[in-house]
Amino acid sequence: MPICKKLHDEFIENTVSNYYLPFAVAPNFLINGKTYTVPMAIEESSVVAAASRAAKFWESRGGFKATVISTEKNGQVHFMFYGEKARLETFFQHIKPILLEAVKPITANMEKNVAEA
Repeated sequence: MPICKKLHDEFIENTVSNYYLPFAVAPNFLINGKTYTVPMAIEESSVVAAASRAAKFWESRGGFKATVISTEKNGQVHFMFYGEKARLETFFQHIKPILLEAVKPITANMEKNVAEA
């Protein structure tokens, strides 16, 4: 294991990548009546300055209003298969109920949320 991955794994679980960019904040974001400081990992100082300036401008005008439209998320898994399409479709129809049953313990809350929506 590379030394930097080992080091990062001591700070956070399941490290998949790291990057070394300056970490800045843009203060004064008034969103739905509450003030936030927005973190940014970026090398371009003008972006942070522009965001800060815009936040300050809008803060004196009531800030930003945000509404959650939906919490539904789409996910995709991609596999490469170079065999016969019909064979893959047959296999998938066979394995699909087995896979869905196997993941029930980790999808129970998601299924409950969908049913309640």
